[in-house]
Amino acid sequence: MAEGSDAISGEKLELIQRIIELQNTLHDLSQRVNSVREENSKLKSENEVLNKYIENLMTASDVFAATTNIIPKT
Repeated sequence: MAEGSDAISGEKLELIQRIIELQNTLHDLSQRVNSVREENSKLKSENEVLNKYIENLMTASDVFAATTNIIPKT
């Protein structure tokens, strides 16, 4: 019976270690998702600033003044 109990204890230990490993992986992935979201937000904000800057340049330019209303706003 001791061998059976040792095998069960060994299996439990392996499962616990695997669970801890998966929890750590999940934590790492969650942190990565958060950092990607932050980076995406920053890039989106930068794109908005650049779009506004380009629109202002095109409005100020005689060449593009007539086509400014055609450009879709994002």
